[in-house]
Amino acid sequence: MAIDIEIWSTKAKHGVRLFLLLLYLIPLHSQTSFSQSKENVVFGQYLNLQFDSCLTRLSKMENLEYANYLSSLIQASEVFLSDDIQYYKSKKHLEDETIAGIDNPNLTEAQINFLKSEVKIQWAVLKMKYGDELAAFWTMKQAYNIASKNIRDYPDFLPSYKSMGLLYVLFGLAPDKLHWLLSIFGLEGDVESGMKLLQKVQKDTNAYALESGLLIALLNSYFLNKPEVGYSQITEIRNQHSYLLIDYINGLISMKNSNSQLVLPALEQAEKTYSDPLALPQIYYLLGEIYLQKGDASLAIENFQKFIINQQGLSLLKDSYFKIGLCHLINGDETQADQSFELVLSEGWAKNEADAYAQSQVESGQFSATALYRLRFATDGGFYNEAKRVQSAINADQLSGQDLCEYYYRTGRLMQKTGDREAAIISY
Repeated sequence: MAIDIEIWSTKAKHGVRLFLLLLYLIPLHSQTSFSQSKENVVFGQYLNLQFDSCLTRLSKMENLEYANYLSSLIQASEVFLSDDIQYYKSKKHLEDETIAGIDNPNLTEAQINFLKSEVKIQWAVLKMKYGDELAAFWTMKQAYNIASKNIRDYPDFLPSYKSMGLLYVLFGLAPDKLHWLLSIFGLEGDVESGMKLLQKVQKDTNAYALESGLLIALLNSYFLNKPEVGYSQITEIRNQHSYLLIDYINGLISMKNSNSQLVLPALEQAEKTYSDPLALPQIYYLLGEIYLQKGDASLAIENFQKFIINQQGLSLLKDSYFKIGLCHLINGDETQADQSFELVLSEGWAKNEADAYAQSQVESGQFSATALYRLRFATDGGFYNEAKRVQSAINADQLSGQDLCEYYYRTGRLMQKTGDREAAIISY
């Protein structure tokens, strides 16, 4: 049975999936001091997810130290995003080829070992995603051994502390039912220890400050229950760097902190700047969610549909169709809503919490009152004026059972979010 990385941890709704995704999308922004402008161009394209442009440029750069490594990283990123197990199987050879290609006379032994440990981490994540559990843990063990030895042999080579920090985080996120596998392979770690190592790298190096900062912001937001700290960190990074990936992470963390209203303009601008279409269709999904929170059902439908059309894999398809159905209900079109709900049952997979919830809701046929969905989404997004308008229009006397309970819960949450503690206690 495959170990689904969508439920690798129960500490956050989407946090592990996002964290593992970002292990691919931000690992090599600064593998060198970036003294060469050609490297800046390639890494900039990579952070904008312009993979084809990166590969084209790499093919023309005979002397680029990391050409072999970057080519594999780009292809591995595509494998991760594809959700296609056959595509994964066709690319498995890249791990060994990349490891062999890293031995470069222009690199020090510390650099070579660091790059090898990074490749192993990336492929361990891929193996875990696609069900090669034992192979994944063995590859993590290899990465752990390489990074540990590099730290012992070259204690002043800080990048290896980043590798070890990532490994500690991965091990620390493992649920109890997988601890026996960690024990078999002699692996241990925790998120806090990993954070400290990442912070050390962020503080003491320029080359890895951006990468470590993004991971730290994500960890604070999703795992350490410090959403305000994570939001402050990603805001500072976003003010200094303009890339598609950073806009995406900014959107994730802002929404986690109920700041959808504040991040919407930046995501709208990213959609205009990088569209044709967006290389990261998850941004369409974020826009769909924010417009739904805002109460603009038509724009929400439009962006969820863009996500569905451009998404390569199966994740979040059920959730998108479900939310499209809710948007149609908000617009008063029950026929279109029913058609969307039927697609929830036939499309995508239910391997993450959002998709599983969407399917269970449709299968049960037990939907909340439309106004309660609107109240929930507006509150989640920080559109408090809209939420209060919706809440004030609901007649609680006309609700009963589960809907009445949800009304009081959603009202209490809105009051709590807006600082009315006494009213929140009464509703709760």
